[in-house]
Amino acid sequence: DNLPDAFLFLVNKLGKHELLGMDVSSHDDGHLAVNQIFLEGAVARANRAALNRCPPGPTLQVGDIIHRVNSVRGSEPDMVAEFKLADTLVLLVTRPTARQWSRCQEPCAMVQMEVAYMTPPVPAVHSFVIPPSIEHGYVG
Repeated sequence: DNLPDAFLFLVNKLGKHELLGMDVSSHDDGHLAVNQIFLEGAVARANRAALNRCPPGPTLQVGDIIHRVNSVRGSEPDMVAEFKLADTLVLLVTRPTARQWSRCQEPCAMVQMEVAYMTPPVPAVHSFVIPPSIEHGYVG
């Protein structure tokens, strides 16, 4: 894995039946893109734990690209299966630049994967309100 900006993200599930609480899709060849992270689930709990460390650890964010799940790489279906099978998940992740991310959002660039066990019906973690000063293009 020759990825200079990659980081490892650890997820400890409370059991094989715990929801991960994220939505992923196919990205390029053999990678997964994180489309949504929900408030509940193993990923949100891992993010909270990472933020509570001193210094804070890396978090998984919408737009991140998962290159490997434990020792599984190169096959989206196999990586998704590993999400279900393992209680401890070590993800090899990269965070695209803004330019790379906009390219990923082009129509037909990603194929949505049905990963129902990862997507409980709760609001996303990444919703926020833009302050009026920023929304209008100036900071006071």
